[in-house]
Amino acid sequence: MKKALNIILIVIVAIDFGYSQSSEELRFYDSSWERTDKLRKVFYIKNISIENDSSYQIKVFNNSGNLMMKGYFSKLEPMIPNGYFEFYNINTTYDKCTGYYLNGEIVGEWKIFHNDSTRILNYDSINSTSCKELDDYDSYPDVFITYEDYASFRGRDPGISFREYIVEERFYPPFEELFHITGRVIIEFIIDKNGNVCKPKIVKNISTNFDKEALRILNNSPNWDPVHRIEMFTFPFWFDYE
Repeated sequence: MKKALNIILIVIVAIDFGYSQSSEELRFYDSSWERTDKLRKVFYIKNISIENDSSYQIKVFNNSGNLMMKGYFSKLEPMIPNGYFEFYNINTTYDKCTGYYLNGEIVGEWKIFHNDSTRILNYDSINSTSCKELDDYDSYPDVFITYEDYASFRGRDPGISFREYIVEERFYPPFEELFHITGRVIIEFIIDKNGNVCKPKIVKNISTNFDKEALRILNNSPNWDPVHRIEMFTFPFWFDYE
């Protein structure tokens, strides 16, 4: 009887231990993130672990064994980031960045570390209506679009200077950058008589994360140099990892 109880106890412990453990595997990828074998790998994913059968913890390494990303996913095929993430040296503009994805969408506060500086971005309030509104827009039924005497940005042609600002301000959502997801967001917006950016409207989108980053850039824009009317502009926001 005592021996039988010991066997039952061992089985129970083994079952409990099995449920608490996580499974692990390695997946190898080439430079285009296509599955490959170990000899041809450029990246590899390690420690894919199941936690409570609903979450996967993933670490991504380059071919030299350097950690590039660690974070949590709710699904692997397709990969849906969902939880806290850390990214390392994805590009030359930062050494590390940290933040959250929620069901694939970049959210909350992100911190970008480079040398001794820290940059903080916030995505909680970014949506298509979060930018400054044009209160008296209805009083101006006509939006003027001209090729002379138009509003400038930083005292220069916005076709050049505003594009430079976009490049300076842009933070490529790191999951998308790591996995080489690219595209272009096009936003239409209005510059009011005081130089405020108003009424943003996405006329071509790629994904929620690119849309949110383009709107964040637009929302943080310094005032333009206005003319005595309101004007409409349309600008592309490129996301290309190369």
